[in-house]
Amino acid sequence: EIDVNKIANQVDYEYGLTGFNRGSGTRDSSTTLPLSIAGLTEGTEYDIYVRNNCGSGDTSAWAGPFRFVTSYSLPYSQDFENFPPAVSQNPWPEGWSSNASNINNIRWQSEVGTGSNSNTPNTGPLYDHTMFGMSGGKYVFFEADFSFPLDTANFISPPIEIPVTDSVVEISYWYFNYGSEIDRMVFSIDTNGVSKQLKIYYGPQQ
Repeated sequence: EIDVNKIANQVDYEYGLTGFNRGSGTRDSSTTLPLSIAGLTEGTEYDIYVRNNCGSGDTSAWAGPFRFVTSYSLPYSQDFENFPPAVSQNPWPEGWSSNASNINNIRWQSEVGTGSNSNTPNTGPLYDHTMFGMSGGKYVFFEADFSFPLDTANFISPPIEIPVTDSVVEISYWYFNYGSEIDRMVFSIDTNGVSKQLKIYYGPQQ
């Protein structure tokens, strides 16, 4: 669902997979706002252009592209095995994203488990949980630095749609916090802009 300021009789829009050239996408118009588009693929990144159409050929310039990711449905799982190694900034694969409090190289990063430390010594993990004990499994880790104790970084999933008929939802995940500079890890869920902390882990966790 996309909000568009209603200052014309209708809105023209054109959308397609991220990076498409305008003119090669799917074009339509609507007199109903907010604008809703049906038939999109879940967990997919799209670009959309919009313009006002006042009729008789009187249109505004195209605005965009505006980028959005369609939500996933339940059940949803992610083991990061399709992530390439060494991704540390947006855009992440499959709708994930990250942000950091400043530029001190504090970051989330994808990595391949090999049985030894790939980055900072005396931290971990050494293997990915999905392929524990074998090289080649993918995981995502947080690179910290004791020199910048107030630095934080978030690793954010794509949107996941929970049916209104589901009164209870189970969330499970694997984590491993090893290193002398670990302060805390907070696991939160955001529902329509309202964030709630579900769990806080203090210090190293093995």
